[in-house]
Amino acid sequence: MASGDAEGSPYEVETYWKHLVYTYTGLSFKEIGSLNYVDFLQYRRDAYIQRCLSTPEGRAHLQDAYRMEQTKPDRGKLHQRFGKEA
Repeated sequence: MASGDAEGSPYEVETYWKHLVYTYTGLSFKEIGSLNYVDFLQYRRDAYIQRCLSTPEGRAHLQDAYRMEQTKPDRGKLHQRFGKEA
């Protein structure tokens, strides 16, 4: 199922990402279709982040996503939580 679908719906929203980019940029679907793919992906990313920032649940989702992207431990928080022996 494409992103943006209602849970349990048997229908897919084929133009969800284009609509998200349209809402964010104001570009027409034709203009979006003619974008370089890398530019489209950048607009899609930015539009998704902007939409997430508009709700408390979205901001929590972004915080979780950022935390999961990290590859190096936050030693300061580890020391704070578990003490210097950690």
